[in-house]
Amino acid sequence: MNASDVVVSTIAVLALIVSVLAWVQARRSADAAEQAADAASRSAHADEQMTRVEAARHREERRPQWSAGLARRRNGETGPRRLVVELVAPETVEHVTIRSLDDRLTFVDSQEASPNGGDTAEVGTVRRGIDVELRVHTPQPPSGGVAKIELTTNHDGDQWSDICDVKLPPPPPMVYM
Repeated sequence: MNASDVVVSTIAVLALIVSVLAWVQARRSADAAEQAADAASRSAHADEQMTRVEAARHREERRPQWSAGLARRRNGETGPRRLVVELVAPETVEHVTIRSLDDRLTFVDSQEASPNGGDTAEVGTVRRGIDVELRVHTPQPPSGGVAKIELTTNHDGDQWSDICDVKLPPPPPMVYM
Protein backbone atom coordinates (compact mmCIF):
# COMPACT_ATOMS: atom_id res chain seq x y z
CA MET A 1 0.00 0.00 0.00
CA ASN A 2 1.47 3.27 -1.02
CA ALA A 3 0.95 6.74 0.37
CA SER A 4 -1.76 7.71 -2.09
CA ASP A 5 -3.85 4.68 -1.06
CA VAL A 6 -3.53 5.71 2.59
CA VAL A 7 -4.68 9.25 1.78
CA VAL A 8 -7.67 7.96 -0.21
CA SER A 9 -8.73 5.54 2.54
CA THR A 10 -8.31 8.28 5.19
CA ILE A 11 -10.48 10.64 3.16
CA ALA A 12 -13.08 7.89 2.70
CA VAL A 13 -13.15 7.19 6.46
CA LEU A 14 -13.43 10.92 7.21
CA ALA A 15 -16.27 11.24 4.68
CA LEU A 16 -18.04 8.30 6.32
CA ILE A 17 -17.63 9.88 9.76
CA VAL A 18 -18.94 13.23 8.48
CA SER A 19 -21.95 11.55 6.86
CA VAL A 20 -22.76 9.63 10.09
CA LEU A 21 -22.48 12.86 12.12
CA ALA A 22 -24.73 14.66 9.61
CA TRP A 23 -27.30 11.83 9.89
CA VAL A 24 -27.20 12.00 13.72
CA GLN A 25 -27.67 15.80 13.60
CA ALA A 26 -30.59 15.46 11.15
CA ARG A 27 -32.22 12.83 13.38
CA ARG A 28 -31.85 15.08 16.44
CA SER A 29 -33.41 17.99 14.54
CA ALA A 30 -36.31 15.79 13.42
CA ASP A 31 -36.87 14.56 17.00
CA ALA A 32 -36.81 18.13 18.31
CA ALA A 33 -39.34 19.22 15.67
CA GLU A 34 -41.59 16.27 16.52
CA GLN A 35 -41.42 17.11 20.24
CA ALA A 36 -42.27 20.75 19.50
CA ALA A 37 -45.26 19.66 17.41
CA ASP A 38 -46.44 17.34 20.22
CA ALA A 39 -46.09 20.14 22.77
CA ALA A 40 -48.07 22.51 20.55
CA SER A 41 -50.76 19.87 20.09
CA ARG A 42 -50.98 19.27 23.86
CA SER A 43 -51.16 23.02 24.46
CA ALA A 44 -53.97 23.41 21.92
CA HIS A 45 -55.82 20.46 23.50
CA ALA A 46 -55.35 21.99 26.97
CA ASP A 47 -56.74 25.31 25.68
CA GLU A 48 -59.71 23.44 24.20
CA GLN A 49 -60.28 21.61 27.51
CA MET A 50 -60.06 24.87 29.42
CA THR A 51 -62.59 26.35 27.04
CA ARG A 52 -64.98 23.45 27.75
CA VAL A 53 -64.54 23.92 31.50
CA GLU A 54 -65.10 27.65 31.20
CA ALA A 55 -68.18 27.08 29.02
CA ALA A 56 -69.63 24.66 31.58
CA ARG A 57 -68.93 27.13 34.39
CA HIS A 58 -70.52 29.97 32.40
CA ARG A 59 -73.58 27.83 31.67
CA GLU A 60 -73.93 26.93 35.36
CA GLU A 61 -73.70 30.62 36.31
CA ARG A 62 -76.69 31.33 34.03
CA ARG A 63 -78.80 28.66 35.76
CA PRO A 64 -81.91 30.16 37.40
CA GLN A 65 -81.84 29.96 41.20
CA TRP A 66 -85.04 29.58 43.20
CA SER A 67 -86.35 29.74 46.74
CA ALA A 68 -89.70 28.19 47.71
CA GLY A 69 -91.75 27.77 50.86
CA LEU A 70 -95.21 27.95 52.38
CA ALA A 71 -96.23 31.40 53.62
CA ARG A 72 -97.37 31.80 57.21
CA ARG A 73 -101.09 31.98 57.64
CA ARG A 74 -102.54 35.41 58.24
CA ASN A 75 -104.77 35.93 61.28
CA GLY A 76 -107.87 33.81 60.91
CA GLU A 77 -106.88 32.54 57.46
CA THR A 78 -108.26 29.10 56.66
CA GLY A 79 -108.46 26.93 53.57
CA PRO A 80 -105.64 26.47 51.07
CA ARG A 81 -102.16 27.63 51.99
CA ARG A 82 -99.98 29.95 49.90
CA LEU A 83 -96.89 28.55 48.18
CA VAL A 84 -94.39 31.38 47.65
CA VAL A 85 -91.79 30.91 44.90
CA GLU A 86 -89.03 33.50 44.60
CA LEU A 87 -86.56 33.92 41.75
CA VAL A 88 -83.12 34.59 43.26
CA ALA A 89 -81.22 34.96 39.95
CA PRO A 90 -81.25 36.05 37.10
CA GLU A 91 -83.45 39.12 36.60
CA THR A 92 -86.25 37.46 34.58
CA VAL A 93 -87.20 33.99 33.32
CA GLU A 94 -90.06 33.02 31.05
CA HIS A 95 -92.22 29.94 30.49
CA VAL A 96 -92.01 28.76 34.11
CA THR A 97 -93.85 25.57 35.05
CA ILE A 98 -94.10 24.38 38.65
CA ARG A 99 -94.88 20.72 39.23
CA SER A 100 -95.47 18.98 42.53
CA LEU A 101 -93.45 15.78 42.82
CA ASP A 102 -95.31 14.82 45.97
CA ASP A 103 -98.99 13.96 46.42
CA ARG A 104 -98.97 15.89 49.71
CA LEU A 105 -98.90 19.19 47.82
CA THR A 106 -101.51 19.94 45.12
CA PHE A 107 -102.31 23.21 43.40
CA VAL A 108 -105.75 24.74 43.82
CA ASP A 109 -107.55 25.66 40.61
CA SER A 110 -106.61 29.34 40.24
CA GLN A 111 -105.78 31.90 37.62
CA GLU A 112 -102.08 31.06 37.79
CA ALA A 113 -102.49 27.30 37.97
CA SER A 114 -103.35 24.98 35.14
CA PRO A 115 -107.06 25.04 34.25
CA ASN A 116 -107.90 21.90 36.19
CA GLY A 117 -105.56 22.38 39.17
CA GLY A 118 -103.69 19.26 40.22
CA ASP A 119 -99.96 18.79 40.31
CA THR A 120 -98.83 21.38 37.71
CA ALA A 121 -99.04 25.17 37.56
CA GLU A 122 -98.13 27.22 34.48
CA VAL A 123 -96.75 30.51 35.78
CA GLY A 124 -95.35 32.25 32.69
CA THR A 125 -92.82 35.03 33.29
CA VAL A 126 -91.19 35.45 36.71
CA ARG A 127 -89.14 38.47 37.75
CA ARG A 128 -86.63 38.70 40.57
CA GLY A 129 -88.05 40.51 43.59
CA ILE A 130 -91.68 39.73 42.70
CA ASP A 131 -92.80 36.59 44.52
CA VAL A 132 -95.17 34.15 42.86
CA GLU A 133 -97.94 33.01 45.21
CA LEU A 134 -99.99 29.93 44.39
CA ARG A 135 -102.73 28.43 46.51
CA VAL A 136 -102.03 24.81 47.42
CA HIS A 137 -103.65 22.06 49.42
CA THR A 138 -101.51 20.37 52.06
CA PRO A 139 -102.31 17.26 54.11
CA GLN A 140 -105.03 17.57 56.73
CA PRO A 141 -104.29 17.24 59.54
CA PRO A 142 -100.77 18.67 59.04
CA SER A 143 -98.14 15.95 59.03
CA GLY A 144 -94.89 17.90 58.79
CA GLY A 145 -92.02 16.83 56.57
CA VAL A 146 -90.93 18.11 53.19
CA ALA A 147 -92.64 18.09 49.80
CA LYS A 148 -90.67 18.52 46.58
CA ILE A 149 -91.54 20.74 43.63
CA GLU A 150 -89.88 20.91 40.23
CA LEU A 151 -89.40 24.28 38.54
CA THR A 152 -88.90 24.06 34.77
CA THR A 153 -88.10 26.98 32.48
CA ASN A 154 -86.55 27.97 29.18
CA HIS A 155 -83.91 30.61 29.86
CA ASP A 156 -81.31 31.91 27.39
CA GLY A 157 -82.25 29.13 24.97
CA ASP A 158 -81.55 26.41 27.53
CA GLN A 159 -84.05 24.11 29.25
CA TRP A 160 -83.58 24.25 33.03
CA SER A 161 -85.12 22.04 35.67
CA ASP A 162 -84.59 22.43 39.41
CA ILE A 163 -86.06 20.66 42.41
CA CYS A 164 -86.87 22.66 45.55
CA ASP A 165 -87.93 21.44 48.98
CA VAL A 166 -91.07 22.90 50.55
CA LYS A 167 -91.34 22.48 54.30
CA LEU A 168 -94.87 21.35 55.22
CA PRO A 169 -96.66 22.55 58.37
CA PRO A 170 -95.83 20.55 61.49
CA PRO A 171 -98.43 18.38 63.14
CA PRO A 172 -100.46 20.06 65.88
CA PRO A 173 -99.18 19.61 69.41
CA MET A 174 -100.66 16.73 71.37
CA VAL A 175 -102.88 17.82 74.24
CA TYR A 176 -102.99 15.51 77.23
CA MET A 177 -105.69 15.79 79.87
